[in-house]
Amino acid sequence: MNKNGLILAVDNKDIDSALSLIKMTCNYIEMVKIGLEFFVANGPTGIQRIKKEIDVPIFLDLKLFDIPNTVYNAVRAAIRMDIKMLTIHLSGGLDMVQAASNAIGDSKTILVGVTTLTSSNSSLDSVLKLVNIAHVAHIPMVVCSAWEALSIKHNYPEILTVVAGIRGNSDTKDDQRRVATPSVAIKHGANFLVIGRSITNSENPRKRAAAIAEEIAKIAK
Repeated sequence: MNKNGLILAVDNKDIDSALSLIKMTCNYIEMVKIGLEFFVANGPTGIQRIKKEIDVPIFLDLKLFDIPNTVYNAVRAAIRMDIKMLTIHLSGGLDMVQAASNAIGDSKTILVGVTTLTSSNSSLDSVLKLVNIAHVAHIPMVVCSAWEALSIKHNYPEILTVVAGIRGNSDTKDDQRRVATPSVAIKHGANFLVIGRSITNSENPRKRAAAIAEEIAKIAK
């Protein structure tokens, strides 16, 4: 498995299509992100099928947001699926985030705090306020756009950044607003890049994933 920080976002309902995409690209990615669309359609059974058929770590992106007790129990349920990473939404507040952190316990699952969606126009100040919640609750990773990653690194050097909103120079923005290329994101301090449609909607997902992995490798040298 590559350790290049490239996370493939697979957000569709059909499990066979999802498996096909993962199999095509698994030699070039570090893990696969499974979001709400897939999980609502396929549930834990779908996660287990992926794990059974392909040796790839799962990043379960549910952005958990509810009262602290509910989130605590949801995290406890999620870690039983033996996933690599799980998202909660930091805007749920410190009590909720702390409950999620407590729920992780000695599990190997890594909790990831979502700041603001890359489809919105958010200020750096609002993002940093949310990252501070992660810092206080000892959440080791946050999701942000490339444009906040450098400031997060400066203010909270212990927190790793998972950068979403990644687009190639020739890609459309679609419903995203705060976007950046892989190169820009890495230069701004991204530890992980979440890339979906730039790969999954391309004519040749395997070739596109390979090109992005090569681009990452060149910058990392």
